[in-house]
Amino acid sequence: MELYALDDEVAQLEATLTSLTGPDRLPDLLPLCWYLRQRDSNRALDLADEASGLLDVLVDGPEIARQRARLDLVRAEIAILMNRYDEADPLLARATAGFAGLDDPIGLGDAALVAYLRHQIDGVTRPAGVAAEQAQQHYARGGDILRAKAAEGWLLLLLAYDDVDAAERRLIALDEAAAPTVADDGSAGSNAYASEHPGVASVLLAARAVVHRTRNEISQALRCAARASQRGQTAGLIRHAIAAANNAGWYMLELGDLDGSAEWMDREDRAARATGWPSVLAFAAMRLGELLRQLGQTERSREVLEEAIGLYARMPSGINKGVAYRVYGRTLLELGRSEEALDAYEAAIGMFRAEHYHERLANALIGAARALSLAGRPAEAILRLEEARTTAADHRIQTAEIELNRAMAEIHERHPLPPPPDMTAPTTAVHYLERALAAGAAIAAWQPPVDLLAGLAAAWEAAGDIGRTLDYLKRTVTAERNDSRRKAANRTLALQIRYETEQTRREMLHSRQLALAEAERATALERTLEALRETQAELEMRRAEFERLSLLDPMTGIANRRHFDDRAAAEIARARREGSQLGVVMFDIDHFKQVNDRFGHAAGDIVIQRVVERARGELRASDFIARLGGEEFALLVPNAAPAGLRQLTERIREEIAATAIETGSPDGTDPIAVTASFGLALLRPEDAAIDSVLMRADAALYQAKRQGRNRVVGEEAATLSHV
Repeated sequence: MELYALDDEVAQLEATLTSLTGPDRLPDLLPLCWYLRQRDSNRALDLADEASGLLDVLVDGPEIARQRARLDLVRAEIAILMNRYDEADPLLARATAGFAGLDDPIGLGDAALVAYLRHQIDGVTRPAGVAAEQAQQHYARGGDILRAKAAEGWLLLLLAYDDVDAAERRLIALDEAAAPTVADDGSAGSNAYASEHPGVASVLLAARAVVHRTRNEISQALRCAARASQRGQTAGLIRHAIAAANNAGWYMLELGDLDGSAEWMDREDRAARATGWPSVLAFAAMRLGELLRQLGQTERSREVLEEAIGLYARMPSGINKGVAYRVYGRTLLELGRSEEALDAYEAAIGMFRAEHYHERLANALIGAARALSLAGRPAEAILRLEEARTTAADHRIQTAEIELNRAMAEIHERHPLPPPPDMTAPTTAVHYLERALAAGAAIAAWQPPVDLLAGLAAAWEAAGDIGRTLDYLKRTVTAERNDSRRKAANRTLALQIRYETEQTRREMLHSRQLALAEAERATALERTLEALRETQAELEMRRAEFERLSLLDPMTGIANRRHFDDRAAAEIARARREGSQLGVVMFDIDHFKQVNDRFGHAAGDIVIQRVVERARGELRASDFIARLGGEEFALLVPNAAPAGLRQLTERIREEIAATAIETGSPDGTDPIAVTASFGLALLRPEDAAIDSVLMRADAALYQAKRQGRNRVVGEEAATLSHV
C-alpha cells in the first residue's frame, strides 16, 4: 500500500469492501484502515479491530506478521494524534520491531515517519529530523521513490524553520528538477508540483511558505500555504492541512485582510474541533488568540490563549508550545500585566533555546526585555536585549535587529539609563530608532512602518531638531499613503487568493461529497447485503430445521419411516461394501389398544415416549431406531451376530417390562406396566432392499405375538460376526 491515497481511491476501497466477506476483506480492509488514520480515526480503529479478528484465525507467517505490524502503526499514529503517548509508544515500538524482524524497509520507513509526527506535534525538531532522515534511508533501501520524496519534504519543512538559506537552496534545486510553474509574483504557481503526488506537493509547498514568510514575502507565503492545505486535504494529511490553513489565515492577517483571516481561522478552528486532536485544537486556539489581539480584543485574546496554554499543558515542551507562551506573553504585556507576561516569555525562551529555534528565541528575548522594563527592572531588560542581539547576529535574523533597537529606545525612554558609548545622536531615543531604521533598510524590499517614522519624528522634535522633525513627518505622511496603497493592494491580493482557494476548496468539497456519497451508497449496499445474508442464513437454518423435522417423529424425537428407509439403504450399501452383517428388529407394545381405551390417548402417548427412552438406553452409537407408525418400531443394528442381536433385544424387552410408567393421571391409575414383542431378521445376500428384511422381521414379530407376547422371536444365520 502507498503512504498516502487520494479521496477517490479511498472511496473505491470503501465500495469494493462492501461486496466482500470474511478473510476476503483483508486485502482491501488493511489499506483502507491505513488511509483513514487521519481522515476518520474512529472508523480506522474499528476497521483495525475487524482486521485483527480476521488475522487471528489465519495461520501465522511473515505476511500475517507484516499486517499485524501495520495495524499497530495505525493505532500508534491515532494515539499520537490524541496525545496518548503511553499507549502510542509501545504500539510504535512493537510495529518497528515487527518490521525489523521481517527486514521490511518500507514498513520501517513508515514507522519512522510516525515517530516524526510524534516529535513534530511536540515541536521537538532534532528528534523529528533524525526520524525523517531514518525514513528517507529506509525508503531508499526499499526503492520507494514516492515515500523517499515525502520524507525529504518533511526534512525540508524542518530545515525551513532552522536554516532558511539552506532550505531555499534545496527547494530551488528541486524546482529546477521538477520545473514547477512560477507565478508573476515569484511564488509557486497554481500548477506547482503538479507532477508530484498531492501528499508530497503539500509538504513542499508548506516549506516554501515558511521560506517566503521568513523573507517577508507574505503574499507568496499565503499562496503556498493555501495550496499546501488543499493538497494535504486531498491526500488525507488532515493535521498538516489544518496547520497550513491556519498559517494561511495568519498571512491574510499580515496582509491586512482581517475579514478573510477571521473567516479562514474560524473555519479551521471548526475543522480542528471536529478532529478532537489536542495539539491541533491548541494550535488553532493560539492562532485565534493572536488574531483577537491584533483586532484589539485583548481580554478575549487572553481567554482564548489561556485555553491554548491549558491544552499545551498536557504536552511535552517544544516549539509549538513555546510559540503559544510567546503570543500569550505579548497579550499580557498589552494588558499591563508585566510579571505574568515575563513568566510567559521566560517559558517560551526555555523551549526555543532547547530546540535551537533562533528566530523565535530572539523575539521572545525582546518580549521578555519589554516585560522587565515595564516591571521596573531595566538592567535585566538590557541583558535580555543583548542576548537577543547576539542571537540575531549569529543567525542573521535581520528583522530581530529592528525590534530590539526599538525595544532599547522604549527602555531608555522609560528609565534614566546611561547612553551607549558609541552614541553620536542627541538622545538615546533617536540613537536607537535610527539604528532600527538602518537595520530595516538593509533588508531587501523592506518598507519602514508608519509608527517607526512617527516615533523618529517625535524623538527629533524632543531633541529640538525641527528640520529632522519635518523630514520625518513628511516621510510619515508618504509612508501612510504608501501603506494605505500597499494594504489596499495586499487586501486585493488576499481577496484574489481567497477567491482562488475557495474555488479550489469548493471543487475539492464537491469531489469529496461525491466520494462520500459513493461511500454512503456502498455502506447502504453493504447493510442491505448484510441483511440479505442474515435473512439467507435464517432461511437456511429454518430449511435445515424443516429438513430435520421432516425426518423425525414429532412425539418421540426419533426417526420416522422416511428417515428409516434412507438410513436402511445406506446401511445395506455399507454392509455389502464391507462384507459385514446387518440386523433388523421390529417390535411393538403389547395390548397397546387397551392402554389407550383404559387410560386415554394422552397416557398412551406417554407410554410410547417412555418405551422409546428405555429402548434407546440400550443401543450403541451405531444402532438406529425409528417409529414406523402407531406403537410399532424398528431397529437397524450394524455388524450384528445372531447371539448378540438376540441379547440386545432381550435387554430392551426386559427393560421395558420392568418399567412402571408414570403418566400423572389424577384418578390414581398410575403406574402403568407394559410389555413389548420383538421379531428379528438378518440381511441376506438376495435382499435387494430393506422391505424383504422387514417382512421377515414382521413375520417373526407375529410369531412372538402368537406365542404369548413379551418375547423375542427371530431367524438364525450361520456366518455372522460378533456385536
